[in-house]
Amino acid sequence: MSRVRLRYSGIINYVTITLSLFTGFAFSVMVTRRLKVEEYGLWSVINSLTAILCYPHLLYGYWVTRFIARGVKDAVKTGLYLSAIFIISLTPIYILTSMSYIFLFGSHTTIYFLLGLLYFYCVYFWYYWRSVTRGLAPELWGYGLFLGEIMKVSVGYLLLVILRIGLLGVIFTLILSFTVMNLTVFIGVKKLNVLSSHCKVNGSLMKRWLRNLWIPLIDLLSNVLLSSEQLVISAISGTTVPSAFLQVSRVTTLPISYGSALASGLYAKLLAKVRVEDLKEVLRMIFSMNNFTLVTELLLAIPILSLLNPKYTVGASAVLILAVATYFEVLIKVFNITLMGIETVDVKEEVNFKEIMHSYLVKSSLIVMLRNFFAIILAAFLLIIKVLGDDPVNQVVAVTLSWLISSLPTLAVLTLMTKRKLSNFIPWSELGISILASMPIVFYYLLLKVHEIRVQIFYRDFAILLCHITIAGLLYVTIMFFLSKWFRSLCLNILLYVRRTLQETFGK
Repeated sequence: MSRVRLRYSGIINYVTITLSLFTGFAFSVMVTRRLKVEEYGLWSVINSLTAILCYPHLLYGYWVTRFIARGVKDAVKTGLYLSAIFIISLTPIYILTSMSYIFLFGSHTTIYFLLGLLYFYCVYFWYYWRSVTRGLAPELWGYGLFLGEIMKVSVGYLLLVILRIGLLGVIFTLILSFTVMNLTVFIGVKKLNVLSSHCKVNGSLMKRWLRNLWIPLIDLLSNVLLSSEQLVISAISGTTVPSAFLQVSRVTTLPISYGSALASGLYAKLLAKVRVEDLKEVLRMIFSMNNFTLVTELLLAIPILSLLNPKYTVGASAVLILAVATYFEVLIKVFNITLMGIETVDVKEEVNFKEIMHSYLVKSSLIVMLRNFFAIILAAFLLIIKVLGDDPVNQVVAVTLSWLISSLPTLAVLTLMTKRKLSNFIPWSELGISILASMPIVFYYLLLKVHEIRVQIFYRDFAILLCHITIAGLLYVTIMFFLSKWFRSLCLNILLYVRRTLQETFGK
């Protein structure tokens, strides 16, 4: 993967994700405005349970990414075979866990957990294809996501707004959406000849992956902890209301978390060849995009929450904390990817336990896992002793504070570890320019009182809010264009790339 491919795979994924963000946000508005708070909280619990049970794909998907990036085409079919085995094995766990929550919330939730099983199957395969595309063609994931979001909005509008089916409509919509996403990536992957008759299910690959199962197990536990916040807060509170407010906070800060898509090509690039400039390129893009997004989230938290549903505006303090924590989380992901990407210990045919334990495959992943473990334990402790009281919003604030507190030392440690391997990797110039370009945006929002907008009448107030954010975005891009030589080059190269692509597609 060339440096140009690295830049464009990241930009393509970011653009498709940004476009899908609008469609996804539209769907979120439909859901939050059509479901009761308790129903939305129930959906958050089902969604978290699904995410946790999907993470076992990392036990082999971790190796699929690394091996396919290094040209081992049998890795895709081998991973697909293992996916079928894992899904069958995880089904009883989903059923048993669902039964415990049905007992907690009531028998009327049974139908939702049953449909959630089919949703789990769809999401699991999407997670697996994510592992494949990371090492093969990162942009395929963005294409699938975009088409799936279009399906989600169109079907969601029919089932939620017109037919008013409610939570059942949400689950049906998402099943169809993930089916489209899986088919899109499957077709794209198939065209790259990694599912042809020449490729096979490789038993020796499976043995090699399973022999080192404990390495991605660290990543699996880390992700399980990351997704368990909904289950923890609902179990301790005994209600789905805090889960609803926590989920809304997560949805509101999605634009920041999507900044990690800019690093979609970095992992495969580093696996092939280690270059500090590749990391700097990704950080330039993240600083340029996410600094504007962070400022917008911090100043317009209440207007954005009112867009989802005015009843959630009381949870603005949780959004402010989570926005900063999510910004740090994106950087944590990038540095973790970097450290694992530059590690070559797994290339050896024979490697001892001590070598692996001292490799970044273990050390960086272990640091992230410990961060997640500490955050969940701290959150549970704060919830149990009711340090902020038992109000649902304050309970969510306690959880978000736990993530922020645990993220700061984690980011510091990973930054130092990266510095030991790759010196002078932070693009200070672009960081400073992006911060400087964000200052006029702050004045724009405050002087025009954009932060005081409330979306009461949706079509009228949303148009006003969107117009202000668009103008602020154009102002930010203009300032960046004039101040940053790199940003000018990026914009011009994107235009040239789009022009060349159109010419190749439709002819000169």
